[in-house]
Amino acid sequence: MNMKDFPKELAHLEKYAKYCKKLKEGVYGFFINQFNEDGTKNPDWYEFRVNTLGASETATACEGGFDEYGIRAKLFWSKIGKKFPEIKSKFTFWGLELERNVATAWQFYDATPEGYIDNRYAGQKVRNYQELNCYAINIKYPYLSASFDFLVPEGQVNPFTGEIIDFSYPLEIKTISTAAAEKYELGLPVRYIFQTHQQMIIWEVDYCEIGALKGGTDFEVYPIYMNEGIKEMVLTETKQFWDLVETARPIYYELEFCFDEKKKEEYVAQLDALEPSPEQNKGYEDFWKEKYRETSEKKEKQGNEDDWAIAVGYKNILDQEKELSDKKQLYKNNLLYTMKDCEELTFGENGRVVHRNHEGSRTYFGVNIKNYK
Repeated sequence: MNMKDFPKELAHLEKYAKYCKKLKEGVYGFFINQFNEDGTKNPDWYEFRVNTLGASETATACEGGFDEYGIRAKLFWSKIGKKFPEIKSKFTFWGLELERNVATAWQFYDATPEGYIDNRYAGQKVRNYQELNCYAINIKYPYLSASFDFLVPEGQVNPFTGEIIDFSYPLEIKTISTAAAEKYELGLPVRYIFQTHQQMIIWEVDYCEIGALKGGTDFEVYPIYMNEGIKEMVLTETKQFWDLVETARPIYYELEFCFDEKKKEEYVAQLDALEPSPEQNKGYEDFWKEKYRETSEKKEKQGNEDDWAIAVGYKNILDQEKELSDKKQLYKNNLLYTMKDCEELTFGENGRVVHRNHEGSRTYFGVNIKNYK
């Protein structure tokens, strides 16, 4: 895109103007490939991600522990310029590898549990999608971006209502294990709901869908309608988070090129004051170890009243855990004693207790009961 056509609201991204195209009124797409033609990494792809808050980062940026794996403090530091090792896992690998196959199943989905199977073999598509390989940004929210898995064109039937949808909308594809899905009331992590809300905000629609493959064989499509409360939370808290980032960036830049030790300490203190507080998230402990892996020269620090209250709270929890652990073991031992001559202790429709201890295989003990509260 020529600079004369580049929107002034996105001036902070003008370095990437050559990748920019207008998608719809007020919405622009940055078509940046992750790799160059020769197979090398494209630095623009990585740098661009630092300059906006992506939809998959929304739940992390919002206070409240909506992303059980995301750490607000780490996201903060990554957005102001600190480099962290790239995390690769079998879950993200297979999620990307299976994305197109799951999207294909979505094309045949007719809102019945397994109708997509019959439709697939009969070659009867219910709907189509299109690819939009870019970062979409709405000029109303220049600090937010969304990378849609796919876009559903307008004028197609909604299989849940039978109505024609007269606008295009995002389609998010997910793969999730059965055990993980069962943890959530909706069958999906809350962070997915926040992610799709940011996508709807950017695309300016009030509807989108998630196509999810669970446990490798169970496929389901979730219609997601805009929730005004979640929308307001996303807009308010992502803006507050991004304001922290923009305040911290120049300080971090000065720190990176500072050789005055006293000045360094001042910059570090300023950044620590801006860093989001710790959350109820085990991932924070890993982040802390990564960030502060070098031993501090200060071996001791005098704690204040707030520090004492936190230490007392932690110790009280430890004492409660010990007591509960002992009680838990006693209950388990009594169940094992009762089950000395069986593998399953059944309670009809209320479930069962299972204990398997076969030679050469792993021991399993599980209390799978319901209606007990």
